[in-house]
Amino acid sequence: MINDVNHPFLPLFSSLELQLTTLTVIYGLNSELLTTELQRTTTFAQGFSFCLFSLLNIPCLTTIGTIWNESKSFTYTAFSIVLPLCIAWLFSFFMLSINYDFQL
Repeated sequence: MINDVNHPFLPLFSSLELQLTTLTVIYGLNSELLTTELQRTTTFAQGFSFCLFSLLNIPCLTTIGTIWNESKSFTYTAFSIVLPLCIAWLFSFFMLSINYDFQL
């Protein structure tokens, strides 16, 4: 059910402003404690990879709705969701792999 706060795909469709709020709910901490926890548990490479993924991630629901409304094509709408998601995952994965391989 999409109204469930713990729904796994909810952060994918949220706007970039909601990602820290989503992390706050996932970790169960307030914003100050979340900052401390992320600094303690996240390396620069992981943070950079997350930022890169967020930059290249799938468009928001409004954009997807507009694509559907303009094209009336399920195939094109699905393509506009899957392609950026795959590109974001691949770029993030390769950036993290390069960082771990070369210890940057």
